This record gives sequence, structure tokens and C-alpha cells, in this order.
Amino acid sequence: MLWGRGRVLKRSISSWAAGKVIVCGEYAVLEGHQALVLAADRGLKVELQAADSAGINIKCPGFTQQLYQIQSWPWQPPAELGVFASLVVELIAQHFAEPELFVQQGWHLTTDSQAMFDAGAKLGLGSSAALCVALDSAFGQCRDSRIKSETLAARWQRLQQLHSLAQGKKGSGVDLAASLYGGALLFNNDFKEPLPAFKPARLAADVQLDFIWSGQSASTPAMLGSLSQWRQLNSQRCAAFFEALGRASAEVCANTGEALAFIASLRKFCKQLWDFDQAAELGIFSGGHLEPYKQSLNYQALIYKPCGAGGGDLGLLVSSSARERQAMLDFIYSRGLSSLNLKSMAST
Repeated sequence: MLWGRGRVLKRSISSWAAGKVIVCGEYAVLEGHQALVLAADRGLKVELQAADSAGINIKCPGFTQQLYQIQSWPWQPPAELGVFASLVVELIAQHFAEPELFVQQGWHLTTDSQAMFDAGAKLGLGSSAALCVALDSAFGQCRDSRIKSETLAARWQRLQQLHSLAQGKKGSGVDLAASLYGGALLFNNDFKEPLPAFKPARLAADVQLDFIWSGQSASTPAMLGSLSQWRQLNSQRCAAFFEALGRASAEVCANTGEALAFIASLRKFCKQLWDFDQAAELGIFSGGHLEPYKQSLNYQALIYKPCGAGGGDLGLLVSSSARERQAMLDFIYSRGLSSLNLKSMAST
């Protein structure tokens, strides 16, 4: 144990938070419509270990090879740390009444996000949200943390405010929900109520999920920036697309328990997403997703789609026929894409 001003702190603390995969509701979730999100078995690990000298030594394998140090408080982090630094600073301030004393205790802080990258390219699993949750869990285990008793909903609300501040924008919070709640989750945040609606979902036993790596990272902020520009010039048209996407996503969410109905409704959602992409020219189906999506339309018991903002990152193959699934996977592999060693933490 480590002693400091009468407090006893653990010498070694660890925490882990899951990444996320959005099955349906992309873009529509930003407007308060329902989405289906899965917690993934790839996530981010935080380790906090007592050091022999004052300050916090920081390692971020996966994110960067550079080493950083907090020597005094308040910390003035280098600009390249961006969201990471903002989350560290704000969470330390939230958890500790005297942050400078926490820093002076002396710590080694490691945030390992390697599982959320492939050869240096991010997979699009929501690494910043997982970082937020894992850091919060680690600091919460310290004896002198001020945050000890909190419902999951209240914790989501607190971390959503912090995460939005760090990113400089107000997202839906669906990625935080996946990291906090785990499993398969029906989520919608209409931004009118203090808290969004969370409901566990159960996928049909004969639904097969294959997570496909496009081979290139996408920039969600860039995609959302393009959407914002298009929306300013096409506000009514954009609103109509969001309503159509929202209705289609709600149908998918209502059919999670029956495989063929689930896949059929997911195909309808993908058609709405395709029409939206064609109109707004965002490139959702670019980055390796276009050919697999079009090929999947030739089958009855499966659908391929981009996940999240699209334009790269992950794709998802949802199927209920072993024969059709294998044929589709052969096509995907022939186009240079690969299956990712990733599993959903959802029960089926």
C-alpha cells in the first residue's frame, strides 16, 4: 500500500472498457433516433501503478510511442495529445479534491489501446469513449476519489458531458453507452430528457455477425463536417432523410429476436443509408465498402454494411445462411478486405 496524508491507496489499479460497433442507426442517432449498438471484446486497458517519485509518467501504447509526464498541477499538456489530455485533466479534477496531491503521490499511468488499432490504423471502435470510461474506472478505485456511488445512468450523463467537452462537440453518447453497459443495447437520445433511453437487446441465435476490416481508417470528424456543410444548404431534405433513417432503424431494433425479419429490416435501413449517402455525397460506402454492399444485395439471408460514419474502418456482415455467408466472405476476401478477430459481447 502507498501512504499519503493518512490515506491508503492501492499500489496497482487496472480497468478495461469495451469498444463499440453500431449495427444500425448511424447518423440518425445524432438526431435522437434509436440505434442498435454492440459492445466489442476489443477495448482499452488502463493501468495505474504507484511510482517511487512524484509526478505521473504516461505511456499510451497504440495511440503513440511518445512518453509524457505530469510533473505539477495544473498540467499544461502538449497540443498533440488533444482529447486524451483533456480527458486525463478533467477526470483527475473530478475525482480528486486536491489534484496536486494526487499527482505528487507518484504514478505510472498506461492507457493501452493497441487492440483498437491494426498496424497503426484505428479500427473505428470508439477509442476515445473507451478511454473515458476506463480512466474514470481507474481513478474511481483510488481511495481518495470523490466519486464512489453512482448509478450507470448518472455516470453516463457525467461522462457524456466530459467527453463532449473534450471532443469539442456534442455527440449522441452511443459509444459511451456501449462501453458502460456492455452487450447489445437499444439506445436513443432525443436530447430533450436529462438521460437517454437504454434497453438491452437479444439477437436471434441464428444471426451470424462477421466484422470486416476495410484496411483503412476513416475520419469521423471529417465526415460529420461534410454533413454539416451539406445540411446548411439542404436543411429540409436532410431532415427528411433523418426521419427515414430513424424509421428504418426503429424497425431493425424491433426485429432483433427473429433472424430473417432482422436481416430484411437491416437491408431496408442500408437502402435508406445508401440514398442518404448518394444525396449528401459523404462517401459512407467508400473506403472498401461499396462492392461488398452491392454484392450482398444478390442474396436473401444476409446484408453487408459499413459501420459508424463509414468511409473506411469496419464493415459488418450479418447473415443467417451458412452457404450464403461463405460465398459472401469469399467475395469480400477477393476484394482485399479481411475478417477481424472481433466478437460481440452480446448474448444470443
